[in-house]
Amino acid sequence: MTLLPFVAALAMVPPIETPLTYKDADGAECKGIFVRPATRNIVPVMIIVHDWNGPDSYELTRARMVAEQWGMGALVADIYAGARPTTPAENGAEARKYYSDNALFRKRLQAAVDAVKARGDVDANSIGAMGYCFGGTAVLEMARMGADVKAVVSFHGGLSAPIPAAGTIGTKIMLHHAADDPAVPKDQLVGFLAEMTAAKADYRMVIYNLAVHPFTVIGGPSYNEQADKRSWETTTAFLKEVGLAR
Repeated sequence: MTLLPFVAALAMVPPIETPLTYKDADGAECKGIFVRPATRNIVPVMIIVHDWNGPDSYELTRARMVAEQWGMGALVADIYAGARPTTPAENGAEARKYYSDNALFRKRLQAAVDAVKARGDVDANSIGAMGYCFGGTAVLEMARMGADVKAVVSFHGGLSAPIPAAGTIGTKIMLHHAADDPAVPKDQLVGFLAEMTAAKADYRMVIYNLAVHPFTVIGGPSYNEQADKRSWETTTAFLKEVGLAR
């Protein structure tokens, strides 16, 4: 008797998706979604931080990919605590609340870490974080603040630091950066590299020529299929190396 048909059937089982409401230290209610493989009991977990328009179907799609391809749980975090902007102007205004208030930004990021660590189906020693645009900026902030995460992956995120890292950064970092990204001027990139050197960070960066911001947004006007595919494959290898993805 062979187990191959059984194993193949397990691989086709869709991930389990459940709402996950959690609170920050001040009691603000965040409305996340937790996605996990149906075929594993205790899982490593990836916190996915949304872009500037808040958590939506894009982040949920990525969470499903995390569960299906990496065998990890994924929390679609809610840094905005329920706020859902609907226009570019509102997106920018909401994002600036956090860029201008580093304490609030870090508080919401820590709340997401605490939320996954509190779950009984998560390996609390195997937590990572990834994010796109605003979320890419956010996960770098998690590394700077010393959040209890093994690795972070930033996709076309901002690189400036209101509060640069103090001391050594222990979190492993991967960045995916578009060569033609007007949101990240060259001096910001140079400053980031200097910050990482001073913090003795274990980081790696891939720069994609002919790609613009935000090159991973499927269906968007700036989508670059080749860069998106390469960034995902490179991230997969990185997460396997650090012991998060299977």
